[in-house]
Amino acid sequence: MTERVPNLAVSRLRGSAANTSLLRPLEIVLSLMALLAPAFPAELFKPTPIMVHPPDDVKLRPISRYAADSPFGFHPAKVRGPSDAYLLARDLGVSWGRDGFYVMWVLVQKNPKSRDYNWRGYDNFFRSVPKGFCLLKNIQPLHEGALRVNIPALLNPSTKSGTPALRQPRPAARLAPQPKPRMSDFMRPMSYLPREELMDDYIGWVKATVERYDGDGKDDMPGLVTPCKYWQVGNEPPPFLRDYPQLLRLTCDAIKAADPDAKVLIAGCPGMPHGYMQHFRKVYLPILRALDGKGFDIFDFHWYGNAKGDYDIRHVLSGIRQCLSETGFADVPIWITEMGSYSGHPRGFGPQTEGDQAADLFKRYIFSTAHGVEKIFWAWNIVEGFGDPLDNDYFDHTGLIYDGRGIGDPGAASRKKAYFTYRFMTQKLDGVDWRHIQIISDGEDNIFCYRLRKRDSGRILYAIWWDWFRGSGGAKEGKIARIPERKSFLATEVVPDKKHQFRSFPVHPRHGLLSVPLGKSPVVLEASCAELRGATEPQ
Repeated sequence: MTERVPNLAVSRLRGSAANTSLLRPLEIVLSLMALLAPAFPAELFKPTPIMVHPPDDVKLRPISRYAADSPFGFHPAKVRGPSDAYLLARDLGVSWGRDGFYVMWVLVQKNPKSRDYNWRGYDNFFRSVPKGFCLLKNIQPLHEGALRVNIPALLNPSTKSGTPALRQPRPAARLAPQPKPRMSDFMRPMSYLPREELMDDYIGWVKATVERYDGDGKDDMPGLVTPCKYWQVGNEPPPFLRDYPQLLRLTCDAIKAADPDAKVLIAGCPGMPHGYMQHFRKVYLPILRALDGKGFDIFDFHWYGNAKGDYDIRHVLSGIRQCLSETGFADVPIWITEMGSYSGHPRGFGPQTEGDQAADLFKRYIFSTAHGVEKIFWAWNIVEGFGDPLDNDYFDHTGLIYDGRGIGDPGAASRKKAYFTYRFMTQKLDGVDWRHIQIISDGEDNIFCYRLRKRDSGRILYAIWWDWFRGSGGAKEGKIARIPERKSFLATEVVPDKKHQFRSFPVHPRHGLLSVPLGKSPVVLEASCAELRGATEPQ
């Protein structure tokens, strides 16, 4: 019988005032109980998605030689079940993974009074990662969920002073009894920091962890093939915990001491689009001010919402960059390590089709990179499902493959249109120079057009769409995008049909302009067909 971790999606929606009714006490309790599992290598907190029988035509595609510069990430990229845990990620063309198995002090050094490290679970994880794949790993004393709510009597009646023990139900037949670590053994009350007398132990553990997985040949994990050079301190700092800036600074210093080439990410700012910057200035700006320009190399924020325009992050990026500039971080790169929208009808949100999700996925990658975001990790899951299979929450619908549960689900392992859109996108745009995207139209008349260039060949592509849902008329009327261009191109709609085929059609210039018909689906223009290669407008 497959283990499942109780639902944690409640914490992911806390940034949206519209969804405060979703916070159910039982969910909070279950989230806390999910914190510690003595069994390794079971994935914790955000369970690794499970697919026992992947589709037959899924392939172990080569990892891109441009992977390090690719924006195409997934949170998580790993799926349990197939013989290769990264089979689906490789079929999709994913280059970066941020998996839910966060590296945590309390799981490696279970006795804070002993330097006895148990690496077994994390070694197993690193052995599963294919060579050439890029990793971002979260590192922290323990998951933020352990510190959010104080319910000692419910979690463990024997606890005192309002500090709960961390517990999770244990399958009796598989696991021998083990002592349960207590939060109070490691952490200061309602703080991110370890106890004062354990600060050196925590710092020593961080250095040992980074050294073990940095791939420099010194004290590495035996057989390490894919090292980790990017570390994120925490996931999403709750506003009612103290001392996150101090934890980030000391963890960053320890990471750099072990691996000077490593890059450190600040934990992501959560929330839905409504009221995002208000939440950011209230919760996140004080953290940035306390850091005083030191403590991380890369900024991260998390972004979700619907498929009716929430991909447009211009106002949020502008506000974030202003805050970063004011606090000494003007030049740091920006990543989005959680980006998603959904199909179906999750609780508390309006219905969206597979086509809506697929079109929105493409827009979120192109628009964000065009506006300077370097990496984007689609979340949550390649396969649907997030914790409680019965609660029908937002994160049960963001995956690209159905899990066989819920109203309207066509069956486990059935791929959504967004799966094929993601794969099409990574294949067509592999090797693009992402730092030099030219903005042709950024919403004028609700048309968006971006000019991309392949690094090695110099070949030009265009990504174009019309936001048909803005204004009047709707998608049936269609729209024409006119692009200054003298070459002929092949246009392909990025949202496939019901048979997962992509519609293509040629477009030819007239009087120095390409006229591209647009409907609901974005299109990619490429001069890749033999009959179009080198074709130009007649003089």
